[in-house]
Amino acid sequence: MSTNHEMNRRSFLKEVAVGTLTLSAAAVTTRLAGAAPAVPSSVEADEVARYAIDPEVRTTVQRTLAFPSLKGLQPAELPRIQDYGRYGYGAWHYGPGLPCEPRTDLMPAGYAMPSRQKRLMRFFA
Repeated sequence: MSTNHEMNRRSFLKEVAVGTLTLSAAAVTTRLAGAAPAVPSSVEADEVARYAIDPEVRTTVQRTLAFPSLKGLQPAELPRIQDYGRYGYGAWHYGPGLPCEPRTDLMPAGYAMPSRQKRLMRFFA
């Protein structure tokens, strides 16, 4: 880098290239020296993480998530995470489903509903 601390595009690219090559060489050297791999040996590299998902999947026609009305923290107090539980933040329960209703008010004037509207609404729900 130049001594007057100016950074132009060429200097930046040169610094990034040197840093990348240095890190790559360090990684190869560490690997050849027999250091521990970044991934523990008990986890295969091609293993995919699995998450338990409820086999009973419902749509918003069947049920929704409902939240209590929150009267607690002011916007400036939102960083106070320790108070979230006291004011009910994160609390929820299942609520009733919502009907599938066409929203033609969102469409331009003269719009005609397609004949397969029920299937389309279920696709987007």
